[in-house]
Amino acid sequence: MTATDPTGAIGDVRDSLDRLVQQFEKAREQQQPAAGSDETGQVTVRVSAAGVVEDVVVGSSWLAELDGEQFGAAVLQAYAEAGARTLIPWAESLAEQEEPATRPMPTGPRPSLRDVVDKQTLARMGEPALREMARVLRTVRDDARQVDAEVSAMVARRIEGHSQQATVVLDGAGGLVGVQVDPAWAESTAPANLARHVLSAYDRARRSLGGRTVENVIADSNLGRMRRLAADPSALAAELGLR
Repeated sequence: MTATDPTGAIGDVRDSLDRLVQQFEKAREQQQPAAGSDETGQVTVRVSAAGVVEDVVVGSSWLAELDGEQFGAAVLQAYAEAGARTLIPWAESLAEQEEPATRPMPTGPRPSLRDVVDKQTLARMGEPALREMARVLRTVRDDARQVDAEVSAMVARRIEGHSQQATVVLDGAGGLVGVQVDPAWAESTAPANLARHVLSAYDRARRSLGGRTVENVIADSNLGRMRRLAADPSALAAELGLR
């Protein structure tokens, strides 16, 4: 890296992030679908490796252990246990890993401003370009607060799904945070029917989440723009006033 080529500094950050991402990706591959039950063993929730609810099972004798008022809390307890079980192999894999080697950029060797800007321009504009880079980095730092606020607001959202007398509540990231059923209905319907409507309410809530994700928020921020600039010397040169 030279004083007139800020690409190197961005590339170093990219390399560090890449190694961390590789560790998380490898750990995520170890996650498996899992099932969890409430403390009575009468309510079971099965989730995918990504934590999405795939099935709800209610035991035939659940009313001997619970009542309609307690049923929603039992589903949440089973869901929490299932989610925790999907994370056990993930955490174990992450703890056992050694730091991986940095992957090459998808387009080959790390791009440089020298590929798109002539030496005379770099020599003449190097210092102003570095000052502009410092400004861009300050913008990224300040933008991190806004990204954090937007992600927090997204997660704080509550989305409901309904089926028969069952209501399921998700947070903005898709996590299950509430299950309500009409107690009298729950106690009078067949266990399989009760489970089916809870799962149906969950699926309807999932469909109402919308397409915007935490990844979208980051991609649309200055942090996401910085990641793209690190891989595009032409865009970086334009950003720094070198073209």
